[in-house]
Amino acid sequence: PGAGGGVAPADDVRTQVDRLWDKLVRPADPEHPNASLIPLPHPYVVPGGRFRELYYWDSYFTMLGLAVSGRHDLLRAMVANFASLVDRIGFIPNGTRTYYGTRSQPPLFVLMVELLATATGDAAVVDRYGAQLEREYDFWMAGAESLSPGASARRVVRVGDVVLNRYWDDAAEPRQESYAEDLELAAQ
Repeated sequence: PGAGGGVAPADDVRTQVDRLWDKLVRPADPEHPNASLIPLPHPYVVPGGRFRELYYWDSYFTMLGLAVSGRHDLLRAMVANFASLVDRIGFIPNGTRTYYGTRSQPPLFVLMVELLATATGDAAVVDRYGAQLEREYDFWMAGAESLSPGASARRVVRVGDVVLNRYWDDAAEPRQESYAEDLELAAQ
């Protein structure tokens, strides 16, 4: 701290953020039978606070910061973890808990791979993760080919000649992590 308890000029915001990465990094997860955590094979960055798992949507924005900070090691690890989820589950769930296994968040994996390729100058990254990129695309587009205008199926809706994606949960019961709130909402 500088005089008066403030942040010293040399200790700017970027330096503060760069110091935070190591506090937010979690190591690769061991397998724990009967635990809700979906283990990841590489280190990853959590949003902080009470969260101890990886979240899909948040991670893209975290990765933008990692790229600015030059943390290519963590960028590579995060992309590899998401590819691992696609390989094991068939898509990237909302978060790395088993109870998120019926839903995802906006499909940002392609942007993550593009970010890694751009940040590292390694264009081969796109080819390396091509199979996972296609599999995630297939997950989001399942059912699109048979939709008539105005119809929907899972994560796709046809509006005229255009197919749009939408948030869709394959489960028809309350979310495990928000059970009481979902029951209350359904009762209304």
